[in-house]
Amino acid sequence: MMSSQQLCRRTIKRSTIVALLAMPVALVLADLALAQTPWGACGSQDFAHVNPQPPAPDLGSLLNTAPPRPGPDILYAPLAIAPQLENTGPWNAAPILISGSSAYRSGEFLYQDFIYDDTGRNTYPTDTAKYAGNAADFVELRLKPMSGGTAVRITYNTMIDPELMGATIALGGSTDAYSMPYSANARAPGQVFVTVHGSTVDAVDAASGAPLVSSGLAAVVDTQRRQVHVCVPYSVFEPRGNTQVRVAAATGLWDVVNNRYNFPGTTATATRPGGANANNPNATAFFNVAFRYSEPLTNFATANQNTTITSGNLQNLFANVDFVALANGVNDDMPGKVGGVPQTGRMNRIFASHFETALSSAAKASSSRGSGRRPVSSSSRQTVSAASRSAAKRSAARSVGAPRRSSG
Repeated sequence: MMSSQQLCRRTIKRSTIVALLAMPVALVLADLALAQTPWGACGSQDFAHVNPQPPAPDLGSLLNTAPPRPGPDILYAPLAIAPQLENTGPWNAAPILISGSSAYRSGEFLYQDFIYDDTGRNTYPTDTAKYAGNAADFVELRLKPMSGGTAVRITYNTMIDPELMGATIALGGSTDAYSMPYSANARAPGQVFVTVHGSTVDAVDAASGAPLVSSGLAAVVDTQRRQVHVCVPYSVFEPRGNTQVRVAAATGLWDVVNNRYNFPGTTATATRPGGANANNPNATAFFNVAFRYSEPLTNFATANQNTTITSGNLQNLFANVDFVALANGVNDDMPGKVGGVPQTGRMNRIFASHFETALSSAAKASSSRGSGRRPVSSSSRQTVSAASRSAAKRSAARSVGAPRRSSG
């Protein structure tokens, strides 16, 4: 039975505090089906079982206090766990949990996105049972070289129907920005565009749009953890031996009937997003763009993303990934560098939380019978207060898997 938990966002004095709320959705049978999954050129992988993580810190005498214990029971509860932050298959690196930053960890390149940052420009379809006002929200993107191809993992905040979500990854650099496929109404430099919606994935030559066919190109969906695993064979794109491989990525909604991105109309309907207007009739279909290393930490940290989505040109939002460092298993949080993990000052953090709110009655009922998995929340050393959305704007998010925000 599906249960719902979510991410929330609040702020403290000088750094933004964000909370991820987890929504465990997998059934036991679905998990077993991922136990040994063929994954194209990247080989069979076990996406059903969580890889070992470092031991939780010793919380000291508080948890060992004999009854009667002072304070509420939550003080003595185990640390919260969020499915979005779990590693399966070839993935082992601990998440960064600081938004807008990247790191090299355990042979993987990680990018941690902002959460609930996906509605600054376009608006979601009004059918909240399918889209929850959050269906195209990146949590994280990571890459890892495998023996036969590059593994890419996309983690979403909400995943109700993976067939309604799409993402395009631009691999490699180019002088010109090319039109991205499937009516995305956006452009980006690149050599290859890889597009995935649900478990369907394909690749095209960015300059010509010609299909790049390979039996090793594959995608696996893990709805429990809201993750999509993509394998890009080296026959499609060869990054090995290069210290600067340009990567860009963006997510949007998918039009299943017409097999293309669900691009915005003027006003959102039950099945189509809104966001187009007289000045921008061909609005891009993307809701969330990755690699926003210089995003101002104000409001919901969407200023640069909104500019990019309005222009439809992704040329300024990308990462340069060192595949030599990945092959050598380098661990580097890149402190002090653009895109590196901040060590001091203002930052936007993500953390696991035990609590959830704003659930529909159906979600609450299923949650009471759920697996006991917990949501994710966030906290920060120094913060600046961020405004939360009005009740009217948040009302559309009161369905299964919808996000919650709070400010403090």
